Amino acid sequence: MEIFSQYLLLPTTDEKFRIIYSGGNANRRGVTFIVRGKVSASVVHYQTVSDRILGIRLKAHPVGMVLVQVYAPTSEATEEEMEVFYDDVAQLVKEQKKSADCLIIIGDLNGKVGAGKEEDIIGPYGIGNRNRNGQLLVDCSRRHNLMAANTWFQAKANALHTWSDVTGWTDKESNRLRSGRQEVQKWDTEL
Repeated sequence: MEIFSQYLLLPTTDEKFRIIYSGGNANRRGVTFIVRGKVSASVVHYQTVSDRILGIRLKAHPVGMVLVQVYAPTSEATEEEMEVFYDDVAQLVKEQKKSADCLIIIGDLNGKVGAGKEEDIIGPYGIGNRNRNGQLLVDCSRRHNLMAANTWFQAKANALHTWSDVTGWTDKESNRLRSGRQEVQKWDTEL
């Protein structure tokens, strides 16, 4: 697994960007944060869990933030691969929940949670039918008090799908934004 953090100056701008990367070297897998120069001073720590999971802690106000970038195995993965991935996510969530920081998990979780509100986990704006990976995502959310935040907000039709297959017959909403339910409810009452 390759891990690095470096600064890069883009040719078309004078601004520096910090790239934090964890991933394989076979052009598969890998997760990255690209942090703008000014914001990079807010990066307190980064943690590489695997070539599929990378977390960064940011100083922010009124609370700190922990952003976790993930790339889940696809539906063709074995049960063992899925179990290892979700065990790694669970371990990171448990570690981060010890602090008062806001936890947000972003990336490609390769799952469809489907349409229809479910408890405080899935909002009314999910799409399609739930698949195996979507069920694993819902189960993980239930265990760790998380929510699929993007299912709580209505989006325009052209923003519903993040991927379409080459035939145009299958659209996927595979990217998920995840946040702790208690924190969102707390912010809602404070705003």
